[in-house]
Amino acid sequence: MTKKPDIGNLSGDQKEAAANTAFGQLLEAKRKAAKLTQVQLAELSGISQSHISHLEIGRLEPRLNTIIALADALQIDTAALIPGPASVLPSTARPPPKKSKRARVNERLAEFTV
Repeated sequence: MTKKPDIGNLSGDQKEAAANTAFGQLLEAKRKAAKLTQVQLAELSGISQSHISHLEIGRLEPRLNTIIALADALQIDTAALIPGPASVLPSTARPPPKKSKRARVNERLAEFTV
């Protein structure tokens, strides 16, 4: 288990660095739990592998659109990538997309094929 940094007595820059590190550790844990490499996550999210690497080591501060893209690619709630108590964060879970009519018809046709 990863140790959370104590940010109580840190300056503004130090708090930002600690938050970036906490986000990076969380992102790496979620990526590994999904059994994805950085390259695979990059392909799924549209974010470069080097950017993901920099996020995971805490070198970059994630932007909201980056967090959303990563959460979508990992198929997790956006709040799951925000370090801290999840109970204080609003849920951003989206229902799974509906299948197209063509996909539903093809599934039904597949039931009848031998």
